[in-house]
Amino acid sequence: MLAMAVTAGLTVFALVAVAYLSTARSLEASLDEALSREADAYAAAVQSAPTSAALTAATRTYLKGRSSTGSGVDPVLLVVMNGGRTISNSDLRLETAAGNVDARRPPATPRFRTVTLQGTSYRLLSVPVASRGRTVGVFQAALAATSATSVAREVAVTLLAAGLIALAFGVLLSHIATRAALAPLTRMAEDAARINDATGSHALTYDGPADELGALALAVNGMLARLDAAAADQRAFVADASHELRTPVAVIRGNAELLAADTLAEADAAESLHMIVEESDRLARLLDELLALARLESVGRVHFQPLSASVLVAEAVARGKALCDCDFSADASACEAWVTGDPDLLDQALANLSRNAAAHVSPKGHVRIGCDADDGLVRIHVTDDGTGFAQADAERIFDRFYRAGAATRDDASGGAGLGLAIVKRLVELHGGSVSASNVAPHGARFTITLPRIAPPE
Repeated sequence: MLAMAVTAGLTVFALVAVAYLSTARSLEASLDEALSREADAYAAAVQSAPTSAALTAATRTYLKGRSSTGSGVDPVLLVVMNGGRTISNSDLRLETAAGNVDARRPPATPRFRTVTLQGTSYRLLSVPVASRGRTVGVFQAALAATSATSVAREVAVTLLAAGLIALAFGVLLSHIATRAALAPLTRMAEDAARINDATGSHALTYDGPADELGALALAVNGMLARLDAAAADQRAFVADASHELRTPVAVIRGNAELLAADTLAEADAAESLHMIVEESDRLARLLDELLALARLESVGRVHFQPLSASVLVAEAVARGKALCDCDFSADASACEAWVTGDPDLLDQALANLSRNAAAHVSPKGHVRIGCDADDGLVRIHVTDDGTGFAQADAERIFDRFYRAGAATRDDASGGAGLGLAIVKRLVELHGGSVSASNVAPHGARFTITLPRIAPPE
């Protein structure tokens, strides 16, 4: 605002200066034109004088008829002969004016000057006077330049006053308009300053039009909503993790205290030791999964490369055969399609689904891994003929630590409820999605959907 006002002020002063100079030059040109007419009139009046004596007499006659009061309105006319004789139509001693060097040394051609006499500026024209081909003197005509300067100054003062008034109104109106335009931004800044966990409201107030500021408010509110969701998700994650960690720690501590009391029978002591080992293993698995999920949450950019879906399926089947004594094989509908991704991360996702399936089939059960594709998508599915899951859990089965009314598949297998959440995060890093459904007559199918790419050259 201050910079705009300073710029506008400098512009006003520049315009006033230009107007002053233009007016002064225009008035000066008018004076020069009037002086030129006086010189032409004198030359016409004395052109018929053949001798110096006749020239002097004609000059006296002409200047007598052009008498000047010295007020500055009438021109002061002066003829200075080479011998020093001076003839004038005024009592003003123009030949003595400061800067009037042409009165003592006639110029070869007409010349304009500005001279000063008795504190008054005069615009002076000096023209050589010739007789019989030689210069015999100089004719000078002068008009007071004070009036022209005064007019130019008055124009400048008037323009300056008008410009300053306009500038003052402009600054005032700009201030009012700026305050009105920035009022929504000020309210948004006040709302942002009040946002904290205690207020419970993490949104900016904006009731203006859908302009650039409205787009900014919408974007910031969207960001705040995402931050709120992330914070709520983090709080839930910490609470669930604390709960999951508390259970094995309590079991280990309780059995350790029983063993320390040395009051248990040998069989009971062995059972307590067995429980400690089992809970320690469960705790180790839980910590590993928590660390894996934390690393995935902080993953920025994944280094992708073209991958064959059939190769991913074959490798997942090869690893899955070591997970159980069940029939672990590739589906006959294997596809020759390609996706882009990180092979280690996709292998981890398929390994988690394979472990989940292996934990829910009988020793004589079946697990099938296959894929199918269309023009834009590739679907890799892991199907088992195990117990399946409650249909109400389908939408939340991939949530971290999710617990339904009955035990989930992860919970039933002794997991921490993080394996499927890790799968979801891994697939999302590749721009895909994962879903779960029950299959008839019993069992479950987990499907990873990824964008399809053209086969590499």
